[in-house]
Amino acid sequence: MKKIAFVAPGLLLFFCLVSINILKAGPVSYRFRHFTVEQGIASNTVRTLYQDSRGFIWFGTSEGLNCFDGRTITRHKIIFPSKNEFGTDYIGALLEDNTGNFLVGTEIGIYIYDVRRQTSKKLEAQTEDGTSINSLVNNIVTDKDGNLWISSEKQGVFRYNPGTGALTLFSIDEFQNYIHTILVDSENNIWISGGYEHKLAKLDKKNDVFAIFHLKSRDPRFASRILDIYQDAAGNFWCGTWDAGLQIMDTYSGEVKPFLINPDGSRIMHIHSIREIAPNQLLIGSDDGLTWFNSATGEHAHYIPSEKDPASLSNKFVYPILLDREGGIWIGTYYGGVNYVSPNNGQFEGTSCAEFTHSGSGNIISRFCEDSLGNLWIGSDDGGLMYYSPHNGKVVHYMPRSGKNSLSYHNVHALCFDDDDHLWIGTYSGGLNILNTQTGNFRHYKRDDSGYSLDDNGIYSIFKDKDNNMWVGTMTGLNIYDRKTDGFSQVRELNVMTVDIKQDTDGYIWFATFGKGLLRYNPENAEWKTYLARPLDPRLMSNHVNSICIDQHNQIWVGTEGGLCRYDKEKDSLLLYYLDIPNNNIQCIISDNDLLWLTTSNGMVCYSPDNGTFKLFTTADGLQSNYFIFNAGLKTSAGKIYFGSINGFNSFYPYRIKPNVYMPPVMITRLDISNKEVNVSEDGPLKETVSYCPDIDLTYKDNVVTIQYAALSYCSPEQNMYAYKLEGFDKDWNYVGKQNRVTYTNLPAGDYVFHVKGSNNDGLWNETGTTLNITIHPPLYLTLPFKILYYLLALLTILGTIRFFVNNAEKRHKEKIQMINQEKEVELHNAKIHFFTTIAHEIRTPVSLILAPLEKIMSSGDSVPESIKENINIINRNSQRLLFLVNQLLDFRKIEQNGGMNVRFTSQNIYELLIDVKERFDPTMIQSGINFVFNCSTTDLTAMVHYESIIKLVSNLLTNAGKFAKSRVELSCTVMPGGNDFRICVSDDGCGIKDEEKELIFKPFYQSQQHVGGTGIGLSIVHKIVQSHNGTIEVTSEPGGGSAFIVTLPLAQNGTETKRPNGTQQGQDELPQDILSEVSQLDPGKNKPVMLIVDDNDQMLHFLADNFSDDYGILTAKDGHEALELLKNNSVSIVISDWMMPNMDGAELCKAVRNNKHTSHIPFILLTAKTGNDARIESMNCGADAHIEKPFSIRYLRACIRNLRELRNMLMHKYSKMPLVPISSIANNSCEEQFLNRMNEVIEQNFSNPELSVDFLARELCVSRSGLFAKIKSLTEVTPNELIQIVRLKKAAVLLLENKYTVSEISYMVGFNNPSYFAKCFQKQFGINPGEFARSQR
Repeated sequence: MKKIAFVAPGLLLFFCLVSINILKAGPVSYRFRHFTVEQGIASNTVRTLYQDSRGFIWFGTSEGLNCFDGRTITRHKIIFPSKNEFGTDYIGALLEDNTGNFLVGTEIGIYIYDVRRQTSKKLEAQTEDGTSINSLVNNIVTDKDGNLWISSEKQGVFRYNPGTGALTLFSIDEFQNYIHTILVDSENNIWISGGYEHKLAKLDKKNDVFAIFHLKSRDPRFASRILDIYQDAAGNFWCGTWDAGLQIMDTYSGEVKPFLINPDGSRIMHIHSIREIAPNQLLIGSDDGLTWFNSATGEHAHYIPSEKDPASLSNKFVYPILLDREGGIWIGTYYGGVNYVSPNNGQFEGTSCAEFTHSGSGNIISRFCEDSLGNLWIGSDDGGLMYYSPHNGKVVHYMPRSGKNSLSYHNVHALCFDDDDHLWIGTYSGGLNILNTQTGNFRHYKRDDSGYSLDDNGIYSIFKDKDNNMWVGTMTGLNIYDRKTDGFSQVRELNVMTVDIKQDTDGYIWFATFGKGLLRYNPENAEWKTYLARPLDPRLMSNHVNSICIDQHNQIWVGTEGGLCRYDKEKDSLLLYYLDIPNNNIQCIISDNDLLWLTTSNGMVCYSPDNGTFKLFTTADGLQSNYFIFNAGLKTSAGKIYFGSINGFNSFYPYRIKPNVYMPPVMITRLDISNKEVNVSEDGPLKETVSYCPDIDLTYKDNVVTIQYAALSYCSPEQNMYAYKLEGFDKDWNYVGKQNRVTYTNLPAGDYVFHVKGSNNDGLWNETGTTLNITIHPPLYLTLPFKILYYLLALLTILGTIRFFVNNAEKRHKEKIQMINQEKEVELHNAKIHFFTTIAHEIRTPVSLILAPLEKIMSSGDSVPESIKENINIINRNSQRLLFLVNQLLDFRKIEQNGGMNVRFTSQNIYELLIDVKERFDPTMIQSGINFVFNCSTTDLTAMVHYESIIKLVSNLLTNAGKFAKSRVELSCTVMPGGNDFRICVSDDGCGIKDEEKELIFKPFYQSQQHVGGTGIGLSIVHKIVQSHNGTIEVTSEPGGGSAFIVTLPLAQNGTETKRPNGTQQGQDELPQDILSEVSQLDPGKNKPVMLIVDDNDQMLHFLADNFSDDYGILTAKDGHEALELLKNNSVSIVISDWMMPNMDGAELCKAVRNNKHTSHIPFILLTAKTGNDARIESMNCGADAHIEKPFSIRYLRACIRNLRELRNMLMHKYSKMPLVPISSIANNSCEEQFLNRMNEVIEQNFSNPELSVDFLARELCVSRSGLFAKIKSLTEVTPNELIQIVRLKKAAVLLLENKYTVSEISYMVGFNNPSYFAKCFQKQFGINPGEFARSQR
């Protein structure tokens, strides 16, 4: 929808002013808009008003100067030379000269205020005798010759010629030089008023002096001093007096005639200003308020403040009056600031009905009705019924009166006349009232049980149809009046309110309801039809219908809570009309000359259905309120429209509504940068006021720019519309409605032109608008000299890039060759590591075969001859040496793979640790003839270290020292000063190390020129260990002078563990004492248990078979597949398997054993050359019972086997001897547990089955008899028959605990035929008879 400037072309004429008060009919209706200190005025005492050449309104107050643009009031400071001396901002007069500067009258003379630069200076002109203006100035005018005339309160009158600068003083002794006002008439005569007598003075141009002009009054009571002089458009001279009211003066005779004299002789006091607002219409400001006077007819109206009317005059002491170019009236008061009257004022008559009731109630107007004589009947929510005669102003107020014939209830919602000119009145809860307008008598109809009454006492609509039937809509349904019975019959029950009833030209009757949409009734066939709003079929805006209107073309318009609709007769449906208005709750619709007048919950709208345009009216246009009441509207026979609101009602003649034809100037009023207002400054971007400034220069840092603008139309500034465009940035105009500011952020450097245009409240646009040139300067580095520099730099860069790529190509070629060499070195390094670690794994098995037999031989004691013992010791030492080298290679491999060492720190006694290492190396040092010295500063030195790593560190250093030492090796340990670190030093007296080799000896596989054997990785491991302990290592050496390796480590580390005894660390393979303890040997009877040994190494197979053949029957296999075949056909008690084997390795074999229910019970031990926690965890995860690393101790292996079997025996004993322990407790894994639970279930389900036997159990469990026997024997160490009896007895124990059955009953329940035999078996198995067991558990 578009907002329009002219609602109906050709129909909008000037509005004839009507009174706001119907009772006291006056010629003018004024609604005042107030501006006080709360809105930003410097003071509520306003001395002068002025509209400058651009359209701004200026307020001169007792405390400063203000400028108003319709939206914002700004303060302009007039700076006095000596603020302390004069101490006031009093502004008494304003005049704009031809340069745009203001002449400002103050208490100390005239100041010239430069609005552009917001600076002021005093008018220093002097008369020929040196007199300057230094007293209070309250009037400045200009004559047709360009002279300025200035009145003062003490010095007289000054004439100032701006062209020559000449200042002339006219002293008027008759006025004691006290001048009130100056008038330049149409003939360029200069008149002044002043003094304290009834006279004026006129300039004698010939003699250039002021001559006294005596005034003549026929009544001496009207001889009073003159405060103001004014000449109207007709040439009449008007004088405002001190206490004699308004007078008209004959400029030839001096005779005056008084006006506005009350019958008692009183008149207006202290008239300060007179202004003509229209031909023959004067406004007079005085200490008695504001007076409107028609000089042609003598009509007048008086305006004073009223507490009941917020739109009344703010203060009765009226001083300046200004008529602006738009037609608005500005009134300055002494205590109430500024009052403004819009040029649209008077278009709408506003009536507060509380004046009718004289009680403060009756302002909520709900209904209107017109009688045949043109009198108006008004219903209200809270003030009863009112009668008003437009012809004579007569008012009658009807309210309920107890005990008398009167209105039944004060809340009136429906009015309608019948054929007898009786007024039907519907009330909220008082039923129906019928008023005889001739006699004033009321008849009342209420709901009763007679069957002929109304269906409800709440009545919201009354209608007389074409057949003179009277319809009554209540809060529950529809009723029709029966004249024969003087009663009512219910036509339709709705259970909702009916608020409006209309009949179209086709005879259909339409009903508006609150909740059930729109209803249509055909009187001819009594047919009803309902029109509802549905979500998927929106034929009605809302089911809450407020009003129905049938226009002159018989079109039916419907106002709903959701908007406007029109009935389409051809389609028999409703068309929806979407209006872009503040509120779409259409309360009432009145049709007039193809226009619709709509009231809403937020204003009134004049809508043209032909072109879809509309005009919005609000309180700013003179409405009593913006909130109107549903269906509260009437168009009278005279064409006047009435609308009811929550604050009285408005009435108007549509054809008298006039548009605002004033095209407002558009000004830029403010500039903000980074959300801060930019003030005028020589150093800033604004050299003069932004509304004058054509250009502004900004830096690139000013990246948040806000521009505020205003269309200088004061009629309804909040309805002024705007559009802007920033040329160089915006492609099109931005129409932003009422928004009067715009912000741009991060504008690129460049030149822009900001255009803004605006409209007045009626949509009349000033297309020219105004512009502002904006230049945003780039940073210094983007200016032209720098751009040239950038061009040169770019050129140099291109040349340098070419040179760079040439050099880079050569460099890449060299680097590629170097990379190839490095890759070869890495491949060689990895090949070495892989080779050594592979060999190390292979060596561990033969080493195990050497160490294990060797251990057996050495444990034989004295049976070995001494000569052989020495050789055996040599073998043992070299085997241990070989094992050390293998472990060293594996440690290095783990460090390489993990990117470093993973250590876990514990608190260790360093002295004891070093002593252990020393004792281990003593025999070697003695054998080599080396003096091995050990020094430690304290025996209580403890530190957070990784035990194994420190052993390896010291051992490698001692091994290295032993290789090169001639006669002496020293191991020392000291605590560093400060107590935070300790130092371990290993020194020798060998050949020393060259300087160039000191940085190389810690690299893997590096061997010095004095190489004496070894792998070249020992010192590399030492260096990694030191790093993992957050320490340092250094070498001091001279060729031929020996070497010293100094390791410095912190005493404390992060991530420590609970202290462990010396020599034990997590992951260390020590033999537990309980495993090593001697236990009784197994009985090697004929039926020995069977051991399955799996290894791809024949020697290891023979060795293990030889060691365990005395106690076990031995089966051997070369890989996992072969082992599984043996398990299928043999009853095996334990499996010992190597990990790394072809075809199926040990881990896969272990998983297969555990997943087979026939073999899951067999203990499984893994032997492996894999070391470390990861290997141990993996073996446990695949189901192994033990994980033993090669080389291993045969004693340790025997102890593990022994403990596994004894643990099984302990679990079985616990199961068989304790009545309540379940069978699942002897299971070692989930597969065993599942098997045992299933077996237990089968036995318990077949206690009474005589076929329960080993064969029956084997069939039920789907295993062979021999397999079942072997599995049960292996798991429980009992036969299947014995296990069946144990299960019977355990079930009996459970039943005994329940205490529900006797012992005899239980014996039969679990399958025993003899209770005595049952008790005997129970006693034998559990060591207690059944009765005692039951009692012991209670």
